[in-house]
Amino acid sequence: MRIRLISMTCALLSMILLMPLAASAEAWVLWSKNELLSFDKGGVSKESREWEIIYAFPSYKQCVQGQEQTWKQRKIVWSNPGDKAVEKVDGKKPDLLIIHYKGSADKSAGARRTDTLMCLPSPLDPRDPK
Repeated sequence: MRIRLISMTCALLSMILLMPLAASAEAWVLWSKNELLSFDKGGVSKESREWEIIYAFPSYKQCVQGQEQTWKQRKIVWSNPGDKAVEKVDGKKPDLLIIHYKGSADKSAGARRTDTLMCLPSPLDPRDPK
């Protein structure tokens, strides 16, 4: 009986806490996390990471479509014909799309760029500390 009461209380608390989030999620935001790891000729690495908002959509479905369109545009920009420097790695969740870009203008230096595209409800901000 006591375990059942605790379970019901936890379920009720979860619903109460999640209701404002669901109600305020009127829009879906397509975020891009851009990470660049580069090496100079001496082998010293430099790392940078930034978040940017690509676009806001009225529905999750439209956000995922925008995510796919963004991937296609970036692939065109980053790829040369027949080049396999850009690869698409789908995440485990449908709202997560990871794009890897590998390449360098200077053969003695190297770089790796990873863009993570994700759709999140409008009140969520991935830059917020957890």
